[in-house]
Amino acid sequence: MVLGPFARIIAQVGFIAGGALFRAFIQAYREAAMRGAANPAFQQTFSRKMSLDEASKILEIDFRRTGIEEIVQRFHRLHEINAKKDNFPGSPYLQRKVEIAKEVLEDHIRSQGGGGGQKP
Repeated sequence: MVLGPFARIIAQVGFIAGGALFRAFIQAYREAAMRGAANPAFQQTFSRKMSLDEASKILEIDFRRTGIEEIVQRFHRLHEINAKKDNFPGSPYLQRKVEIAKEVLEDHIRSQGGGGGQKP
């Protein structure tokens, strides 16, 4: 049974090498994560908020000349259009996009002084 001791030695070397490779992988992952966290593009990807222009396009309004009431009306209309009905499965994705657009525009108007940009 010459194979027995060699198999045991090979298994031990495999465990030691595997452990070392695993530790090296973990260390490389941590370093890459730290480098990535300092990268502005990485931060923008994970903290990206919808822009005002994108929100305006989704709700089809001009945020500079629109009040909160019109934003809420557009939101309700688009949300209702994309709701689940008997002959339409609905679109939760589009409903969520409309919700986010409404929140972004409302936050912007409130930060501008409450009613900012009311129609003349």
